Amino acid sequence: MSDYISRDSIRQKLWNKSYTDPNDATEVCGIINIEPSADVRENVHGEWELCEDQDGLYGVCSKCGTDADFQHYGVPYPFCPNCGADMRGGK
Repeated sequence: MSDYISRDSIRQKLWNKSYTDPNDATEVCGIINIEPSADVRENVHGEWELCEDQDGLYGVCSKCGTDADFQHYGVPYPFCPNCGADMRGGK
């Protein structure tokens, strides 16, 4: 599995380091800049706040407040259909 890091954080650490040749930091930052980036997103966890009204059971996402109708599926969605938060109980 790959590790994902912040380019900005690495660049800042490189620029704060002392070099005998200032071109060394410039060269390393250039390499970091041209490396292809991965398409990743932070894994956001939430939970369904279960509610019931005259139409049946529904949940409200703890992250974005979206209502989700559970009436037709019988079980809560594993992810929020609006914000994509993981609702499977992990932290």
